[in-house]
Amino acid sequence: MRRIALIAKYSWAGISTSLINTALFWAAKGYAVDIYLEQPDENKFPFPNVSGKNIRVIRTAITFSSLVDDVVFCQKYFDRRVIYQWVIGFDVEGLLRAGICQLLCGGKVIYHSLEFYEPKHKTLKSSFKKILEKYFSRKAAYVFTQDTNRVEFLEKNLNIQKEKFRLIYNSPSGEIIKAHADYFRDKFNISRESRIVLCVGSLMKETLVYEVVESVKYWDEKFVLVLHGWFSDKTVMEFVRQQQEKSPDKIFISDQLFDHWNKYIPFQSCDIGFVGFSSDTNNLKYAAGSAGKTFDFLRTGKPIVAFDSPGMMELIEGNGAGYVFSHVREIASVLSKIDQIYDSIHQNCFAAYNQYEFNGQYDKVFAALPCRE
Repeated sequence: MRRIALIAKYSWAGISTSLINTALFWAAKGYAVDIYLEQPDENKFPFPNVSGKNIRVIRTAITFSSLVDDVVFCQKYFDRRVIYQWVIGFDVEGLLRAGICQLLCGGKVIYHSLEFYEPKHKTLKSSFKKILEKYFSRKAAYVFTQDTNRVEFLEKNLNIQKEKFRLIYNSPSGEIIKAHADYFRDKFNISRESRIVLCVGSLMKETLVYEVVESVKYWDEKFVLVLHGWFSDKTVMEFVRQQQEKSPDKIFISDQLFDHWNKYIPFQSCDIGFVGFSSDTNNLKYAAGSAGKTFDFLRTGKPIVAFDSPGMMELIEGNGAGYVFSHVREIASVLSKIDQIYDSIHQNCFAAYNQYEFNGQYDKVFAALPCRE
């Protein structure tokens, strides 16, 4: 049977839409899929049960230092008994591990870039890692990334030709979801006359949590804010809780996470989605096509209010799926604009999702890959 390998070294693999959907896609095409995970945090992000789908999940916990651990992985854990048609490395750490396996075992590599490698501090180690990223990405057959802005950045950053890139937006797979849910209304006793605005995922300053919480005081009384996800910064958490105490009927915190198969309950339970990223890093600046929650809102037909970062205007307003804002005070007026033509935007969201649905995108890329048979 034809086989491929997916390599990911980040702890949050259990909620990595691109990784999980890639595995399911290739398995549906008749491939045996091996997913190699390095020390995934399955207490916080349990990996979905994929039994019965011809997918094998191999978990490792190698304690050697960087690069040495990749050599150990290749020698001890990477299955040399089979010939992988493709080895797909997710993010820079996955690319490096896939690249080491390619050097030692041969095979063809695809670099699936989810987040740019932008170390906060330039050290000898980080500089060497960047050199390796450039080297192995040039050796890779293809580089997958999530929108045209990210292609342009990586083309210059990695100094590789544009022809090597393929677009795979960070979207879900499957049909639109029309069913609504009342999870937040029941949990927080929110009136059915209220419009629930959802800020979801990693709740931190980089996802403009300060801005959306600050903006609530300008909102019409019919709108309420639910923050659903996890806080990685205690300062942000304390700020939100303080504001919640001041406005207990306007701000709600939900921290019960759902597994992969139930992840749409929060999206089905809101009326409007909030998406925003700071420009602190290039990865955040060009996050329009890499933000999975954007496409989750589209799939469930929820209009979006989004910060006007590169690509967001085209994605949101270009598809009639909501509006963008540039200043925190504009959020209130954007919400009111959405409310006035809610049903129309609701339908536009479904139409937009169908353009970006994961399997439809991947099918186009898959059809053009050489040696598929």
